[in-house]
Amino acid sequence: MELDRRLAALADFVPQGARLADIGTDHAYLPAWLVQQGRIKQAIASDVLPGPCQAAEKTIAAAGLRGQIAVRCGDGLATLAPGEADTIAIAGMGGATMIAILEREPEVVARAQQLILQPMGGVAGVRRWLYEHGWHLDGENVVVERGRWYEVLSARPGWRPCPSEALLWLGPVLAQQRHPLLAEHAAFILNKLKRTLAAMQGGKDTGDRQADYRRLIAQIEEVVAKW
Repeated sequence: MELDRRLAALADFVPQGARLADIGTDHAYLPAWLVQQGRIKQAIASDVLPGPCQAAEKTIAAAGLRGQIAVRCGDGLATLAPGEADTIAIAGMGGATMIAILEREPEVVARAQQLILQPMGGVAGVRRWLYEHGWHLDGENVVVERGRWYEVLSARPGWRPCPSEALLWLGPVLAQQRHPLLAEHAAFILNKLKRTLAAMQGGKDTGDRQADYRRLIAQIEEVVAKW
């Protein structure tokens, strides 16, 4: 079994011996690969829809891992008991959905030692939520798969000062570590923000909202100019 770049970026953050829960597992490729590699011994693969749960069962059966990966069909973290998983991976969904999943089961989140998140949008909001709820980023990666950008976040418990708004968009760890794709990714973000601002011109979104976008773009450009 081989993982695509997106899932490989998630796998890179899973520590040896972790008790992993993969939320929104789809085909359970991530936990199956990690068990096959000997990185983890057991995992929970969870999804809200019956179709993905059935697909996960097939993957696990084909890999001969039925005794090591449990498939649970249910809503978000409701399939877990507090403390059952020390590492929680959530991937392939919007940032707002991801935050809602985390907020619905605070006891499960509070007992975790690591969150590995791959939001499909609203990444800055997810970063902000982590810092405002007693988590901080200890690792980040960004990869391009089939022309699409994917950001992967690793967070640990512990209060830290929240990064600036510009760094919440760019990725504070990506910036600190000077990721090889940092400049290209920043250009992508700026282009997206400028297109959004241009679409507002002459429309109903005037005044404060446009000013907020202009301010954010200027802040990001200021950070990028210092690299």
